[in-house]
Amino acid sequence: MDKSDPFGFDISVSASKKKKTRGKRGMSGAFETSQRACEHPGCEEVGQYRAPKSPDELDEYKWFC
Repeated sequence: MDKSDPFGFDISVSASKKKKTRGKRGMSGAFETSQRACEHPGCEEVGQYRAPKSPDELDEYKWFC
């Protein structure tokens, strides 16, 4: 008897990983077009990275370089 999959396809996790593209890997998360100033005290760089202001204000952000 043949030990291959009777359904004719591989459902293993490794097979799924081989097919997926690595689209978001390598992205830094920076907003390159941001014109906001960094909100860290004493910093004058452009704020390209955002972080929520608080757990209660997830739609409001602080910007950091």
